This record gives sequence, structure tokens and C-alpha cells, in this order.
Amino acid sequence: MPRSTLLLIIEGRPLRDALRRSVELAEEYEGLYLGSVETLKSEPFAFGEAARIQQRTKLPRALADPGSSATSAGPIDAIWAGGLWTTPGTCPPAPPDSNGATGWQWAHYNAVMGAAPKDQFILWDLYLRTQEGRMAA
Repeated sequence: MPRSTLLLIIEGRPLRDALRRSVELAEEYEGLYLGSVETLKSEPFAFGEAARIQQRTKLPRALADPGSSATSAGPIDAIWAGGLWTTPGTCPPAPPDSNGATGWQWAHYNAVMGAAPKDQFILWDLYLRTQEGRMAA
């Protein structure tokens, strides 16, 4: 089933509270970016504390399939961090020495590495129906 994935970086909250906040943020994203598209399912996919994820994060490099939402963590369609939404269409361009990575890969990297060690990272999946009745991400 195709999905649209959000990276939600929740500052200064324990996991239980961060998950509650993620429900609100997923609904906010739907209202701001999805318009009249029906969401069939909305759920957390993965979560973890920033410090643990930052230890495994490497500098962005060119990907074999650099689709518009491609990151080293897989496709991510939007990032919420610091009270703001960022999408592949609104992120800054890649730096001059980008290692062949896209601006979106760098936006993802900077969001991950810019988080405080105790912040919670939540990947949230939205499953959407197209107007023709098919599933879409």
C-alpha cells in the first residue's frame, strides 16, 4: 500500500507525549498540504530518541534513485522541526559541496543533526486515496 511519510521532530517531551503531539501534527499536515484528498489510515511507523539516530547518521551522498522525497532513511515527504513544516519544494538548495545529494537530503540531514539529543523522532505514515479511488502517497 503506498504511503506518504512525515518526519516529526518533537522537542523536549517524553515519548508518550510526543506520540500524542504527532497525532495533532499529522492532522495539521493533512489540512495544510493534502486538501480534499482522503486519508484512509494514519499511524506511527517508527520512533526513537535523537541521540541514538544521530549516531548512525552520515553526511548525505548521491542516491541511486534520488526521487523528490528520497533521503538516506527512505522517502520522507515532509519534516516538522522547530515549529515549521519543510517539504521537498520548500527546502533550501543543496550546498555547493553537496556530495551529489539533493537539497532535500541536506534538509533531512540538517533537521536530524540539529535536534537536541533528547528530542523524539517519529516517522508517521499517511495512506491516501486518489480521486479515482486508488491508493496514493
